[in-house]
Amino acid sequence: MSEKEREFRDLLNNCPDLIYTFDIINCKPIYVNPSSEKVFGYSPEELKSLGLKDINQLIHPEDKKRLRKHIDKLLEQTVEDNISSTIEYRFNHKTYGYRWIRENRSLIYDDNNIPISIVCVARDINEHKQIEQKLKESEKKFREIFENIPDLFILVSGDTTILDFAGDREKFYMPPEKFIGKKMKDLLPPKHGILSLELVRKTIDTKQPNTLEYSLPLKRGVRYFEARNLYFPEEKIAIFIRDITERKVAEQKLRESEYKYRKAYEQANFYKNLFAHDMNNILNIIMLAEQLSSSNPEKLEDMKGYLELIREQIIRGTSLISNIQKLSQLEEFDISIESMEVCKVLNKAIQYLKKSFKTRNIDIHVDSISKNLFVRANYLLFDVFENILNNAVKYNDNSIVEIIINISEIQKDQTGYLKMEFKDNGTGIPNDHKELIFQRDYKKDICEKGMGIGLSLVKKIIETYNGGIWVEDKFSGDYTRGSNFIILIPSDISQNLE
Repeated sequence: MSEKEREFRDLLNNCPDLIYTFDIINCKPIYVNPSSEKVFGYSPEELKSLGLKDINQLIHPEDKKRLRKHIDKLLEQTVEDNISSTIEYRFNHKTYGYRWIRENRSLIYDDNNIPISIVCVARDINEHKQIEQKLKESEKKFREIFENIPDLFILVSGDTTILDFAGDREKFYMPPEKFIGKKMKDLLPPKHGILSLELVRKTIDTKQPNTLEYSLPLKRGVRYFEARNLYFPEEKIAIFIRDITERKVAEQKLRESEYKYRKAYEQANFYKNLFAHDMNNILNIIMLAEQLSSSNPEKLEDMKGYLELIREQIIRGTSLISNIQKLSQLEEFDISIESMEVCKVLNKAIQYLKKSFKTRNIDIHVDSISKNLFVRANYLLFDVFENILNNAVKYNDNSIVEIIINISEIQKDQTGYLKMEFKDNGTGIPNDHKELIFQRDYKKDICEKGMGIGLSLVKKIIETYNGGIWVEDKFSGDYTRGSNFIILIPSDISQNLE
């Protein structure tokens, strides 16, 4: 096993998620990484020794039928589909009993496009399920409490004249002696007065309950209230009022908590799907190279080519993981901004590009207004340039890859920007894809080649700089003649004036 192969194997073995490959023909696992002990409670050797019947016994009875349908649907896919799918089910952990598992699955096909195995990435989500349930129970309790305990009561006539009251005097908007016999619309702020009159009239007309939520500035701060209007005999309205400030705060916290949980779930799901999708492509190519090398072991030149192909795929896998980590950091943490010398970073990226594509004939020309230009950015600026330059080479079928980089300064919305245009002679991008390629879940064409997260990472980085990025045709109206990626980054005026 080569050093790169060992590195790739170490990558799989150290992944916190359970990754395993299931042999469809023999109905048993053929590869299981060490995380199986954490996720399922069984060592890789134990899992590989289990047959399909044994594994089925470890699935929760209520989930077996649903899991079977999921597998059947997955096996119906063709090579062209090749869509990974996700399912949640309960697995009988060797130590902890049944625990919720979220598993992503995708197929591996043989040379005849027949599915031969399933690549699975599984994660224990038991704690997430418990949190989700507690949030639901908490919301239910809050609703029951605040919907069934009215604090204050007032009786009003059709014109909102207050006839009677009940409740803690200290909780009213003003002392009772100041509001008895007076109209609500004259006591409350104008907006609230109009709303209260409209609600009273609506309740009298429909004889149906109506509810109004509002806020009032009190000595102890702004408080939120809920007024429930109920029809009372003789054209009167009974209004039950309760302070819902605590409920409003709780609902806001719940929304924030739900938003954070949903965002975390979506991020985790996205990264998992992306990893499984791109790693499946990488593993397919490595498997093909291994099969070809095994069938022609005596051909040294072919062996070198196969090993180089495996090396390239390992580099792709490493780059994929690096990009995912950087995108995750951008979404979770605030990364500091500093002054960066553009041409210095750009030259470094160009040198790295040429080392990465030694077999390609690459001609890069930089046209800049100055060699000493500074922007407000950080170390991730290198990744911006690297990804854009990589795309210019990867999606280019010409014998000579031509890249022209124009650097200028512009003013926009009273802010100075450095404008950088990366013009290539590649395959180009259709108009209906020009915005989609920057989206995190964009998978068409580009992701099929394995690095679909690149441009979404670039966009995220540029946004943290308060800049912008978009793509145009190199020659307007004809996307097939190449692309022009344009980025704007705020200039560091203090440095550029020196």
